[in-house]
Amino acid sequence: MRLVDTDASRALEKIIAGHTDDWPSSLRSGWTRFILSLLFRNPEAVATIRSTILEIWDNGIKGLEADYAGLRQPGGPKTFDEFYAKHVLPHAAHVDAATFLAELIDNNRVGTTVFEMNWSRIDLSKASHQLLT
Repeated sequence: MRLVDTDASRALEKIIAGHTDDWPSSLRSGWTRFILSLLFRNPEAVATIRSTILEIWDNGIKGLEADYAGLRQPGGPKTFDEFYAKHVLPHAAHVDAATFLAELIDNNRVGTTVFEMNWSRIDLSKASHQLLT
């Protein structure tokens, strides 16, 4: 998340300074990515994504293991455990979970919609009530 947060920090500096017009697309994209990341990078969402991906992996591996004898290629590892050790990275399921989270944050369809919105800043510093964000 370092890249997301770094770009967001640069964008926030411009927002605080009141410079919301004519941002370069890289900065606008960084702020968009940060806004989308807020939906998915909280502990509950990360835990749900991780557990769901791990469950999908577990079910898939169990299915492959059950069918390995019929799927085994000539000259391939004799057992499923040998095949798994040779062809599957030890933390592949966790890598997939992290990749999936990154892809959710970098969703092109939603990101493009936010990116293309009209953005503005409203100064509420003199308001009689605080804004809950």
